[in-house]
This record gives sequence, structure tokens and C-alpha cells, in this order.
Amino acid sequence: MIDPFGNIIGITGSPLDAKKRSVENKPSESATLLAFCRVLAAKDEREEIKGPDYLAELFLTEDAKKAFKDSASRKWTIQKLITSPKYGFSIARTAYFDSLFKKYLSENIPQIVILGAGYDTRAYRLHNLLGTSKIFEVDIQTTQKSKIEILEKNEIKISENIIYVSINFETESLEETLLNSGFVRGAKTLYVWEGVTYYLTEDAIEKTLKFINAYSSKASVVCFDYLAEKIESMNAAEPYQFTIGKEELRILLSEYGFEIIEHIDFKEMEKRYLTLIDGSLAEESLTYFNFVTAMVL
Repeated sequence: MIDPFGNIIGITGSPLDAKKRSVENKPSESATLLAFCRVLAAKDEREEIKGPDYLAELFLTEDAKKAFKDSASRKWTIQKLITSPKYGFSIARTAYFDSLFKKYLSENIPQIVILGAGYDTRAYRLHNLLGTSKIFEVDIQTTQKSKIEILEKNEIKISENIIYVSINFETESLEETLLNSGFVRGAKTLYVWEGVTYYLTEDAIEKTLKFINAYSSKASVVCFDYLAEKIESMNAAEPYQFTIGKEELRILLSEYGFEIIEHIDFKEMEKRYLTLIDGSLAEESLTYFNFVTAMVL
């Protein structure tokens, strides 16, 4: 199947092909697909689930935008290309991480670190809420460079609160890159880790948790989504590498000095974010992803 970006979904292609399309060599395809889903949500006619990301469309090609030309095209795209559970999960995830981002900004948190920022637009959509909070967007150089170029081309104001930090999570030190970018060690921090953990190795996950605990104040928070069942990634260039069960995750977080303060499964996602005012379910959500928020002890 060909997606709206001209890429093949469900590729089993050669290792060489996957390497050429990896995030080390080109902007993340998963980041583009997530932007695509956020545009669909922003154009949804059902107010209860309508998405807030009016900037996501900037990151799509003109061919991709054809999927949004009218309600019939959008409906076909959701049903035949994206599927209801993937679409529903995208809506729920955006809403969940938006709520945490706004909550901690309202509490004047000194720093927010977006790990694997991709085409995240929160710091731009919610620029009037930033106050004095510093926003560190951490991502691989290929995707980050593309993002900045697109924002500048479209004359989107980039707040001086936003600091771009380039890193390859598998080969570079989060400690070194963040500290060299103005990150304040020991300050209360919110870490937003959306759409990333399942693409990392267990070693990279553990190193990140170790850094957060060592360099953040008590009551700092990390929120992320994770894959609870082993499945194949739809994109061979960005394979899933990390899967963990709920209890195993609790143990892992405890070992690195965290306490889970909220855990959300697909049923709760559907209840909170995908239910219409008449009580009916607008969209399903994926059953094998969960959301977690954990606090540094």
C-alpha cells in the first residue's frame, strides 16, 4: 500500500532500502504520519474529538493534503488508509500530552524537555502559555532541521523560550547534549516522550530514565506512551524495538527511582477522549499502546 507521502506501508524491503530511509538519513517518516493524523483530527467535524493542531498541515506535501480536500476524502482516508483505531489513538494521545503540557505550564514549571520532538507543535500552538518556561526540543538532526526550515518558510514565530537540541538517542549522550544547551541541572522538569519509546533499545530507555532521575529535582515528571504487546512496525525503516508489560514497566520505573502517578489503557483513552456527547464511541483506539505519567521520587 502507498501512503499519502509516496512511501510504502508495511515494507519488508531490503536492509539497504530501510537504511536509506532511516532517521539518520532523512526526516522521520513516523513524525510525518503523526502530523498527517493530527491534520485529519483538526478537520474532524465532530467537536468533541476535533483536534487542536492547526499547524500540522505545514509538514505535509501537496499530494498528502489531497486526502483532506473534502469530508468524503477524509472519511475514506480514515477507514481505508489510517483505520479507526490508529486515528482514535492519535486523537487520544495528542489530547493527553496536550493536557499535561498545559497543566505544567500553568504551574510555571522552569523547563520542559520534549524527547524526540519530531513535528510536535505545542510550543508554537501554545506560545501564549509559555511564560518563562524553557522548552527543549530534542531530536535527531535530520528531522529537526526539516522542522525548523518549514517553520521559517511559513513565517511561524519561534519563541526565544524554545531551544533546539540535536541528538541521536542510540549513539549520543543526553547528559552532554542537554547540559551544553542551557538545561538547568536540578530544576523541576516535565519530560514529554511521545511516540518514541518503542523505537528505542532497552539500553537507550534505561539511560534516559537514569539521566532524568539524576539531573532533575524530585517531583519532576516524565510522560510517555509505550507498546505493551509485540507487533511489527508498519515502517521497516523505523522498526519497533522496545515492548514491555504494565507490571514490568512499574518495576523498571521503580528501579530507576520513579513512581507511576497515572496509567491509561485503551479503554480509558476511549472514555476520556473518543466518546461523543450522546455517549457513543467516535473512534476506537489501539489496544496495545498505553500512556504513563511517572514522578521522580
